[in-house]
Amino acid sequence: MIGAEFGVGAYILMAGALFALDQLIAGVALLSVIGLIIAWLIGKLEKRLLSWRT
Repeated sequence: MIGAEFGVGAYILMAGALFALDQLIAGVALLSVIGLIIAWLIGKLEKRLLSWRT
């Protein structure tokens, strides 16, 4: 995120530099939702591929 020129990380950095709190909160919320979706998908994949462990 620190050296980003494009994407959500760059959007968050730009919003923070411009003190645009509404955009900053929207970017962080979007990043959080993406993280939750990825964690959910990894959990589903883990249950399917490692069913013998449960």
